[in-house]
Amino acid sequence: MLGLESVIDLVKSDFYLKKSSDPCYDFFYSSALAHLISLEIASSTYANQCISYEELCKKIPSKLGCRSTIYSTLNYAVSKGFFTKQYSKKDRRVRSYCLSEKYSLMLTQWYLDQKKYFSN
Repeated sequence: MLGLESVIDLVKSDFYLKKSSDPCYDFFYSSALAHLISLEIASSTYANQCISYEELCKKIPSKLGCRSTIYSTLNYAVSKGFFTKQYSKKDRRVRSYCLSEKYSLMLTQWYLDQKKYFSN
C-alpha cells in the first residue's frame, strides 16, 4: 500500500502533466467552480439525464460562484466542446447541459487514475 506522501506525489505529478497537455484537463482543474460544474454535469450525464442551469445554480454553493459566473463558465465550456447545451422542447428558456464525448472520455480516464492512486 502506498503511503500518503507517495499518493500526494502521484496526484501532483498527474495534475501537472495532464494540465499542461490536455485542454479538457486544463478546464477541469482551472478552478473549484469548473471542477464542481464538471462533476455535477457528469453525475447527471451518467444517470442518462442532462442537468439544467437552474439545478446547477441550486446545487453549487454561492461562495464558489454566483449565477453569472456559473453561466459564463458553462458558455465557455460549451464553446470549447466540453459540454453540450440542449433546450427544452416545452420551454426554450430552459437550458440543460451534458458532457461531450471527449470530456466524458477525459473524466473516465481521470476516474481510472484516481482509482489507481487510491486503491494501492
